[in-house]
Amino acid sequence: MALGDLPNKPNALTLYQYWDDKRNSRALPSLQDINLIDLWRIAPALIIKDVIGCGADFRNRYWGTLIVERAGFDASGKTHWEIYKDQPLGPQMENYQHVVKDKCGNIVHRSSSFIENRDFVVFTSLNLPIGQTDDVVDHIISVIDYD
Repeated sequence: MALGDLPNKPNALTLYQYWDDKRNSRALPSLQDINLIDLWRIAPALIIKDVIGCGADFRNRYWGTLIVERAGFDASGKTHWEIYKDQPLGPQMENYQHVVKDKCGNIVHRSSSFIENRDFVVFTSLNLPIGQTDDVVDHIISVIDYD
């Protein structure tokens, strides 16, 4: 993903520049390269996911407080299947699976209309791959910019 591909969103730009710096000459930074203290300004809007079964599911290792506030629940430690058990997962899962399969980031424009009893909220999510090696995506780090 080239920097020119990023939307003009402040959190996305901050995370992309940090991610790009941390990977150095590698294709992907490792989770050990990422320090949330470095990202304190955008940490409330961050999500870090563990990849389960090559992308069959994802467990939220970190779910920022701004996301808790906007979504109305804390999904830390929960998988996608646990969170969205009664809802179609197609587009959500496909966006993360794309990051895992292609080992590249993506930008997704979404709404929270799928969250029961919550106001309709539009947001942009930047999703970037993290891997212990350049061959396998072990985690995904995402940041949300709310419109």
